[in-house]
Amino acid sequence: MRTRTRSPLVPQNLLFHAALAAVFFLILGPIIWLLLNSFKTNVEALSIPPKIFFKPTFANYPAVMLQNPDFFRFYLNSIVSSVLSTAVVLILGIPAAYALARFKFRGKLLLGFAILATRMVPTIAIGIPMFLIMMRAGLLDTYTALVVSYVAFNLPFGIWLMVGFFKTIPVELEEAAAIDGCSRLQAIARVVLPLTGPGLSAAGILVTIVCWREFLLPLILTDTPHAKPLAVVAGQFITEYGIDWGKMSAFSMLTFLPVLLIAVYAQKYLVSGLTMGAIKE
Repeated sequence: MRTRTRSPLVPQNLLFHAALAAVFFLILGPIIWLLLNSFKTNVEALSIPPKIFFKPTFANYPAVMLQNPDFFRFYLNSIVSSVLSTAVVLILGIPAAYALARFKFRGKLLLGFAILATRMVPTIAIGIPMFLIMMRAGLLDTYTALVVSYVAFNLPFGIWLMVGFFKTIPVELEEAAAIDGCSRLQAIARVVLPLTGPGLSAAGILVTIVCWREFLLPLILTDTPHAKPLAVVAGQFITEYGIDWGKMSAFSMLTFLPVLLIAVYAQKYLVSGLTMGAIKE
């Protein structure tokens, strides 16, 4: 009777697992640290070396709610501004991305690069101009100010993503739809958009996450609970007397939870959508 012998781990496997562990730590390390601190007192959170084993406290979460009576209003502000911004980005970005993917015209590459280059501008560079525009328009501390600023900053990103998705759809499918009597708009609505559904879903999810975590623009454009999102409120735990790490960590986990749920639920759309757009022109 033959006995199976385990093959020894080769150095390549050890290096691969070591690299995988390092990447895992870099990605999840801050989140784990944040989660642990949310169950620590402020003294335990500031202890050096950090305490790994401690008696957890659940006081930080209700304390965050009591300290912020408008907490659910902040949640609503984040949801409304992120969802509306994503909807506008998709509505404006789909025809723009389709035109760049399908039509041939002079200056197409330059236009595509110009659209992508606007996304490379740091947020701080457009913060003051955006504030002045919204102030003169009387839109400060409103959903409109947040949506306009989010769309201006994320529309190039959405177009750049969706161009790759539309390139994966063979032109022959639209030609076949035209032979059957469909106009171009009907072919887009009945053929192209259903086939690019996973890609468009991935683009929408990524844009929503970017809008949800945006800090600088809403910090400049909002001042009251009327439109202030969650990301800005987290800064109130940093005062001249120090940082309340326990409460800030608990607040950050509550802010992070919707993004985590969206990412877990939509993981298949993200993977299939991003893979869908990974083609060469």
